[in-house]
Amino acid sequence: MSVAVLEVPGEQIFAGPAVDFVLAYARALGLEAERLTHLNNAMLHAFALIAKKNAERRSDQPIRLEVGVESNRLLVRLLNRGTPIFSADNSGTLTGLTEAFRFLDRVDFENQGRGGQCLVFQLRLPNPTGTLAQRPGAAGEAQSQPIYDDITLRPFAAGDETALSQLFFFVYEYRYIHEFVYYPERLREMNEQGKLISLVAVTKDGRIVGHVGLLKWADEPAVFEPCLGVVDPLVRSRGLFSRVFGEIMQKAQSTAMSYWFSDCVTNLDFSQRLVAKYGACDLAIFVGAQDRETQASLARLGIGPDSADMARYSLIYSLKPMTPQPFGRSVVLPESLGSLLGFLMKPLHLTWTPAPRFDPLCREGEFTAQYQPAQKSVFFDLAEPGMSALSQVISQWHELLHSGYQYAAVDVPVDSAGLGALYDTLAEQGFFVSGFLPYHHSVRLALRLQAIGPTKVAFDDIRVHSETAKKLLTTIRLDYERNSRL
Repeated sequence: MSVAVLEVPGEQIFAGPAVDFVLAYARALGLEAERLTHLNNAMLHAFALIAKKNAERRSDQPIRLEVGVESNRLLVRLLNRGTPIFSADNSGTLTGLTEAFRFLDRVDFENQGRGGQCLVFQLRLPNPTGTLAQRPGAAGEAQSQPIYDDITLRPFAAGDETALSQLFFFVYEYRYIHEFVYYPERLREMNEQGKLISLVAVTKDGRIVGHVGLLKWADEPAVFEPCLGVVDPLVRSRGLFSRVFGEIMQKAQSTAMSYWFSDCVTNLDFSQRLVAKYGACDLAIFVGAQDRETQASLARLGIGPDSADMARYSLIYSLKPMTPQPFGRSVVLPESLGSLLGFLMKPLHLTWTPAPRFDPLCREGEFTAQYQPAQKSVFFDLAEPGMSALSQVISQWHELLHSGYQYAAVDVPVDSAGLGALYDTLAEQGFFVSGFLPYHHSVRLALRLQAIGPTKVAFDDIRVHSETAKKLLTTIRLDYERNSRL
């Protein structure tokens, strides 16, 4: 049997039409009166919960209802893509609704990440038909949100995961680049396992309004990233993000690691200034690496308009050594790259020496590719650069351009043979320099070259803070204009 689908605004006033839609379908299938009443009550309670959550933050996402039959069971699915609702214990039962659901044959709760959360009701289908029970009326009103000033910082604790996941929705809706933040149990497990060290900002009534974490990327050497920074737009306390970031930096100082790194968006330079305050040095700019739909707009955060000419966002990559010279004392670079990017070595206390003039690529080589369809991006890892591997990378990039991809990166260890020949070959195909970054979060440096498809990347709207970053941006822009094939 086909599935009936209805989308209604996620407001309490639409509960009646939504429930009538489901009950009309169930009545036509012969569900008896008593069980219709149970379904009626369960639907009203579930809709009221979702509507209340949406009203709190004035979310305008609709509720999607799907009704169908499977194995002689009526299936009702309520998909919420507004303010997140979560099962308190991941058992499939929502807090406070056990009584309303207990007369149904089965209730499942599905967290679909960026897809939202889905409640699934199941009822066995008998032969007799019934009549629609009278349903109680309900009215919900949006609650005004207080402005919080009394905020304390503390480590993440078990039980914080649901509110923290909701906080990411309040700022990014379902567009945050790391999908795991929409799975509360993942946030809890990562903190328990030490893969994430979270610090939260909490109001006096227990509401989580801010977060920054240290995300562990490698064990040997230990490498962390201060990231997942988010502050509730409703909070008017100025400087909250700086406070939380400062606390997490103190935690970093007492945590054994080789280095930490950070990438910041370049549509504003606030986060760059904050990272620079703690001694990070800028090493690369990823031009147009992210789709703007996965970033929180400045207007939504209340800090100004976004550039109308910026279809994709750029990132600046910075790194703070936590041990003396984690990448050694010197690197060998071909003259063409050393003259372009050699100035990036100084903050790492590295020197560079010219590679031999005759330094050819090997014949074969090896590479892997990582695709990010949501970002329309591909990342090629040339573990061993060679002519055959390079030819395949170029061929794949051309094919992906026809599929709508808009950003490509090629990472290659700087201690590889033939780096100059590799750069010359990729430059002929429109690739341009980005800078350096650790190879696989190790103590080996990698060169990144990048290319962008036919999309708007307004160089004039890329904001960078440090003098090093400004020089790097100029270098990248000149290389882009020199090598551009568009």
